[in-house]
Amino acid sequence: MPNYPKGTKDNVARSRSKKRYYQGNQFTDESEKHFASSVSDDVLSASAKKLQTASSEDIRSSPSHTYKIIEFVTVFTALSQILICYKCKQSVHFGESGQRGLGFKIVITCHCGHTEINSGPLIHTGYEMNRRIVFIMRLLGIAREGINIFCNLMDMCTGLSQSSYTKIVEYIHETTK
Repeated sequence: MPNYPKGTKDNVARSRSKKRYYQGNQFTDESEKHFASSVSDDVLSASAKKLQTASSEDIRSSPSHTYKIIEFVTVFTALSQILICYKCKQSVHFGESGQRGLGFKIVITCHCGHTEINSGPLIHTGYEMNRRIVFIMRLLGIAREGINIFCNLMDMCTGLSQSSYTKIVEYIHETTK
């Protein structure tokens, strides 16, 4: 009897190979497969550790710590008419410098010199407000261009540069891992 491709009753050959199911990556060992679940604490950042161990009871909210949008010239012109320097007893003038995104330095100038105050708290070297607006706008589905349009329409600033936006997004991503 001739040998057919399908085979005979004694020798059964399949016309199609058996479907193979995914068994995992053959090049990774078991320790790498469970890496994400067993990351040691020394690899995580301090913020990531706090997020992992925090519960809803740990969160305290202070009603005095809020963000407000103020018109700089009106508010600080009124303040400069009321306030005097405690050293030289002369009037003070307010200005701004070092603008980075939504954060800047408030410059208080009088006859005895000048003092710079950050407009808000810093996280490492970046203003917290910049990180907050990126995080919230991304939750709303708005990216950097949306933030820049919002800031320009509100006459707040020109917005965030691409490099600072990318760094903030990477920091948020690393923190929330």
